[in-house]
Amino acid sequence: MLKQHMKSFFALAMALLLALGTLSACTITWESGKTNDASSDQAEALAEAQQDGGEALENLTIDTEVELNDQNTTVTGAGVDVENGKITVTKPGTYSFKGTLSDGQIIVNTAEEGKVKLLLNGVSIHSETSAPILILSSPKETKLLLAAGSENTLSDSANRTAQETDDPDAVIWSKDDIEISGTGTLKIEANYARGIVSKDTLQISGGTLDVAAADDALRGKEGVEISGGVLTLNADSDGIQANDEEKGTLTVSGGVLTLNTGKDGLQAAAALEISGGVLEITSGSDALKGAADVTVSGGSLEIDAGSDGIHADGNLTLSGGSVKIKQSEEGLEGTSVTLSGSSVDITASDDGINAASPGSSENDFMTAGNKTGNVPELPAEGAMTPPTGETGNAPEPPAEGAMTPPTGETGNAPEPPANGTMTPPTGENGAPQGGFPGKGQGGGRPDFERRAQNGDNANGENGTQQGGFGGGRMGGGFGYDASAIITISGGSVTVNAGGDGLDSNGDIKMTGGSVTVFGPTNSGNSALDYGGTFDMTGGTLLAVGAAGMAQSISSGLAAIAANCEIAEGGKVEIQTADGKTLTSFTAPKKISHLVYADSEVKADQTYSIVVNGTATAQAVGK
Repeated sequence: MLKQHMKSFFALAMALLLALGTLSACTITWESGKTNDASSDQAEALAEAQQDGGEALENLTIDTEVELNDQNTTVTGAGVDVENGKITVTKPGTYSFKGTLSDGQIIVNTAEEGKVKLLLNGVSIHSETSAPILILSSPKETKLLLAAGSENTLSDSANRTAQETDDPDAVIWSKDDIEISGTGTLKIEANYARGIVSKDTLQISGGTLDVAAADDALRGKEGVEISGGVLTLNADSDGIQANDEEKGTLTVSGGVLTLNTGKDGLQAAAALEISGGVLEITSGSDALKGAADVTVSGGSLEIDAGSDGIHADGNLTLSGGSVKIKQSEEGLEGTSVTLSGSSVDITASDDGINAASPGSSENDFMTAGNKTGNVPELPAEGAMTPPTGETGNAPEPPAEGAMTPPTGETGNAPEPPANGTMTPPTGENGAPQGGFPGKGQGGGRPDFERRAQNGDNANGENGTQQGGFGGGRMGGGFGYDASAIITISGGSVTVNAGGDGLDSNGDIKMTGGSVTVFGPTNSGNSALDYGGTFDMTGGTLLAVGAAGMAQSISSGLAAIAANCEIAEGGKVEIQTADGKTLTSFTAPKKISHLVYADSEVKADQTYSIVVNGTATAQAVGK
């Protein structure tokens, strides 16, 4: 069934429109019949979208007028054939349509060069057998214009028969480019499959469109370009799709879009770019999904996603605008994730921001010493073979009571380390291997001096509990992916994650901006998780979460890292020795570990973690 849940922009937007005198009717009522207040930004965008309909229609010259009336359709002018409810446009020109077809269609089939413009000025067209508007040939593009003040409805039947080739599986279906503009309204009921399909490029620059589709709402094979209009899209499958693997680019530079989809919100087989507009997306799967790069450089996005908020198989870049992900499994995901100027607020049940090559997963970390990130093939079910000796026979277990401890070359059991000082195993060049606690544990590049700590040194002298023990991800190159990187140079980022907060299978680099991470409460994840290094030379970082696998930054600025038990709702301050507060926050959930890095933090200085007015832990800047 088509999803009925609608989200919109209402009373505030309409109040603004009344003040501007731009509309006579000042309430938009969506299918749910509810009205809600909108933010001033949304109201401004809505007003602009409704005023700017793309092509100006007031000076439009009409070549031919068509009055639709089932078998009694009348035509004034040339270039139109009428037969059995089918109205066929045969040459370029501007055509005006009004009236009703209870079972018919408008067909465009021209061979001549020149644009075809179809002005819908109050039409209601239903087709039982095909697309109500079918564009078979229009060499120079077809423009669908929505007359000011007009209300237009197009619908098809769920029971129509599919064609074997080039099935016109949409209410509006075109083999060539099509653009929709104007200031009128168009309601589409796509009962068979899709709402609007172009086998070339689909452009929308104006109009108020309300699309309900049993499949995708909008699809442009070689591209979809949205620069204006007010779009409400309800789709059982994807909301907007550009599906050509080489040319399928999806761009949004303006307009107000409200999507409620069973699968992806916006999906592009090539690049996906958002540079403007107001988008509110509720999706069953990813809200934004690109098979190549995804870029957000402007606009406002509010997302409620069943899977990823924004997913790129290539590079994900956020350089402007605002992104609020209210719900997701993973907030942002790409091979690389670059944040340089956007305002980002993420809530995720799993990782908040994840940099990983396509197809990689947490299982990649089980590839010991393998920096390719490839996971070895598992044996077929039931085909697991026990380890064998030289003869290929499984070794016999030792006799009862005859278990011998591992021995050195002399056959003697190794001596335990003195004074409880455990030395990490080393590689060929003496580099420590993975699995040991500390800061910067991934990729075989740990920094034992900068690991999270509560006491004065790494050995836990003076009886103090040591923060961060066991806190490093597996080192020694476990699943390290050199192409996976999170880069932060500006903007504001807040992450509330049930899994890892910032998670890179490679490195993290931060030179500016503000990042706050409220990480997991379970010790199987951490606020910061990286397979290589975390180099921070600028900006401000606060990362809190569970202590079990905690990491801090590995180089650059000095950082405070400490274990500290803080209950949900606790008022937390990080203070210098003389009582100056560097930062403060309220814990949204239980916290066991804290990392804070900023240019104000100085190496070898002692800082206090103050909770509800009481100092509960101390840490030294490292």
